[in-house]
Amino acid sequence: MARQADDWDAGLYASKHGFVHSLVADLLDDIGDYAEQRVLDVGCGTGELTDEMRRRGANVVGVDSSLSMVDAARERFPDVDFLVGDVKRLSWQNEFDVVFSNAALHWVLEAEPAAKSLARALKPGGRLLLEMGGSGNVAIIRRALSDVLRERGHASNANTKTWYFPTIAQYSGHLERAGFIVRRAALFERPTPLDGDQGMANWLHMFGRTYLAGLDTAEVETIISATVNRLRDKLCSGEQWHADYVRLRIHAEKPGE
Repeated sequence: MARQADDWDAGLYASKHGFVHSLVADLLDDIGDYAEQRVLDVGCGTGELTDEMRRRGANVVGVDSSLSMVDAARERFPDVDFLVGDVKRLSWQNEFDVVFSNAALHWVLEAEPAAKSLARALKPGGRLLLEMGGSGNVAIIRRALSDVLRERGHASNANTKTWYFPTIAQYSGHLERAGFIVRRAALFERPTPLDGDQGMANWLHMFGRTYLAGLDTAEVETIISATVNRLRDKLCSGEQWHADYVRLRIHAEKPGE
């Protein structure tokens, strides 16, 4: 959610990265009885999970910082309310029973204002259910991409601060300082299959673009090709690529009045 609106390729995201929303069905189940619940989906992307919550009976709003993502979500799911917004400056106060977020908050480097904004949006007694990249997430991919960038003379790109992958203690601390009570937290490895023999290249095009900012198209392709070759022995079995994901999942609650 921290990236600018025109940084995302919504078509590539929807067509080749369905695992982002397909692997959190159990987190959706944790919402419980959807009837009469007002839910805010933070970092909704192209809207698949937002629409699933609507179909389960929730009164749901999706918000994302990317205009291209929101446009794609509105086109695909016209029955859902999607808005462009910054998680650090959400306008809602005491409006939602549940704030849900999947694979979004690791894009937000300023975690403290984000946590406070999420707390404001919830009603007293409301719940926060989140999953994000945690400590160690895509460490093998990040190391390979950074090494290739440095070898090709792009040290400043290699040092880009793109993501925040915290420990349980780090992110729980942000939430607790914002007034939340953390009820459950887990950090776990989840090696994630990528789509097709171009899975890693597509992943780098989709999620590694901040590292590649300012480089011409030919250089980007050279860097991605070199990174893919470097990762093949570590993250590819036959033609099946995996991303070395580590996920942080937290259930928290805003105290009641």
